[in-house]
Amino acid sequence: MIPFITSKLFSSPLDAMFTLLSFIFVKELGASPLQLTLLVASKPLVGLLAFYNHIFIKNAPSMLKPLLIVLNALGAIPCLLFPFTNSVWFFLLAYALFILSLRSSVPAWVELLKINLSPQKQAQTFSLGASANYLITIFFPLGIAQVLDHSTELWKWIFFALAALQLGNIIILATMRLKIAPAPIEEGYSFSSMRSLLLDPWKNFITLMRKRPDFRSYQIMFVISGIGLVAMQPALPIFFKETLNLTYTELTLATHVCKGIGFALSSPVWARFIHRVSLFTLNAYVNLCSAIFIILLLSSSLDLSLLYAAFTLYGIMQAGCELSWNLSGTIFAGPKESTFFTSSNLAVIGMRGCFSPFLGQLFLLSGTTSLFLFAECLCLIGLFYAWHLSRVQAPLYDQVGA
Repeated sequence: MIPFITSKLFSSPLDAMFTLLSFIFVKELGASPLQLTLLVASKPLVGLLAFYNHIFIKNAPSMLKPLLIVLNALGAIPCLLFPFTNSVWFFLLAYALFILSLRSSVPAWVELLKINLSPQKQAQTFSLGASANYLITIFFPLGIAQVLDHSTELWKWIFFALAALQLGNIIILATMRLKIAPAPIEEGYSFSSMRSLLLDPWKNFITLMRKRPDFRSYQIMFVISGIGLVAMQPALPIFFKETLNLTYTELTLATHVCKGIGFALSSPVWARFIHRVSLFTLNAYVNLCSAIFIILLLSSSLDLSLLYAAFTLYGIMQAGCELSWNLSGTIFAGPKESTFFTSSNLAVIGMRGCFSPFLGQLFLLSGTTSLFLFAECLCLIGLFYAWHLSRVQAPLYDQVGA
């Protein structure tokens, strides 16, 4: 589905630039550890807000396209103000809104893919769009990093230009023609009060978790290993600066080029793999990659080439993780509408983000090594739990899966 891919092309440069923001916080703005933690925490925390996105599109297919247009603008407009402020807190807010726009658009895109494409084509299209995104993160940040190494003050204007580029995507979104399924017989939400607005989606979330033990187990598995990786994030800029003493170019080679290569090369493989095994088996391999990544990262202080190997593997892991996370809703929903399943994924990572970065701060008091070892243990627990689920949950998964 071409609109999905073109949307990725327009938003990917700004997305890639935002991945440098944590390093900019440390190197250019002198951000405090609390601000770094909040920067990392904001990404999963907005999942709690993005969870409410589904109330606008549940059983309302005609709202999918307008919602995508609004979200595209929401993510870009604050960045137009970057050259005119020095407030770290405003940059934090802009980042949170950008991530909110990305997260909130996932259920709408996933449902459009489900309506317009077969299950196999859904995985292939998502893989192609994600690969295009990561190919941009390979080449674009590398050139930007070399510019920033010589002219660090230009980063605000780069954000401005990329935000303007993303706003151009509104034209494509407004003119795209897609097959839209007729509205289901069952109704969407009908809120009678503010209490109802706030609580009814969560009541439905709890009901879903009770009725679907396979989906509940999938979420638990996803949270266990994810806690460790999220907890590590506030420590990474400090580790890169104080332990490895990286330049912008070296940082970009590792976290963009190597990660992007790993993602782009492995994404088609994961796309074929996802319909041959259960999601639990697939995530066991994802968690294995995570565990090896942390070991390589810890060893990179001995040889910088291990850092590049670590992030190549991280890209491979992330390709499988994103495919699993984004398409799990369509798989568990079967022939039914997928938006609530996909939105529930957002709620879970949001709840995980409420405490994981702050948990990482506690371990960081005793050094980055102890934090990385804590994350390693959780990834290994997630690995063994995923293998266990692949055996006990596989029969039920086969009944409800695609």
